[in-house]
Amino acid sequence: MVDYPGLTAEEVELLPSEEEVRLYSERGWYLSEKLLSDAETEALTEAGERYYAGQRGRQLPMRPDRLADWTPADGDVQRNNDYIHYQDETIAGILRKPVIGAVAARLAQTDVIRTFQAALICKPPIAEEASNIVSWHFDKYFWPTCSSGQMLTAFIPFHDCTEESGTITMVNGSHRWSHRHGADRPVGDPEDLGRAPPCHLVPPPGRHELVPRPCCQPAGRRRTSTPPWSAGPPPVCRTTPTRRSVRCCGPSPCPAAGPDVTAG
Repeated sequence: MVDYPGLTAEEVELLPSEEEVRLYSERGWYLSEKLLSDAETEALTEAGERYYAGQRGRQLPMRPDRLADWTPADGDVQRNNDYIHYQDETIAGILRKPVIGAVAARLAQTDVIRTFQAALICKPPIAEEASNIVSWHFDKYFWPTCSSGQMLTAFIPFHDCTEESGTITMVNGSHRWSHRHGADRPVGDPEDLGRAPPCHLVPPPGRHELVPRPCCQPAGRRRTSTPPWSAGPPPVCRTTPTRRSVRCCGPSPCPAAGPDVTAG
């Protein structure tokens, strides 16, 4: 029997099976069991509210040129704030929950996983807000300094995600495509049309959607009035407006990566 230090017997049961790992390698995405309690999801939501109100546990030591850092002065547009796990210890503590790292490590088939980046995202409940729509892209495109081909992104929603709320969408098998681009192409680009049909993922709060960073994905238009949230750390977490979420990234032997999370 494999030993998983730091995990309870109940948490070990939440890890993906060998068949689920195989399907992840084939499709390029995995929807986890419920890894966070309702209390932890609520704590993430409250921490996000405090962050948007200006509270910071500590400041970033430097500001990269392309840092995503929404402030109230930016108005009612999609909110995207990078390195949220560095700036807020409540969020960091939950994103470092051992079972999250263990799930990511099992999928990546590695013994150690690292938190590389985490972003807090929220889409305003405005149906025609252009910033809510993120065109098809590969996350790995944005991290050219990392040599690892096994990085993952974990999408952690703070509430129910549906097609109406602009949930994340994947193209099965796209992580094996040779050409990978960023999100700067126009929505509906002819090169994106006619490809494999997309798969809309609708994870409820507490469950994670993990994808390899080289996986083609967009975030759709919000058609509901409920604000969405999400958040994440490496393994990978992302957040989506009008719904809050966190997005995290990992694993990889990246020099810039954060603390290791041993997976077993």
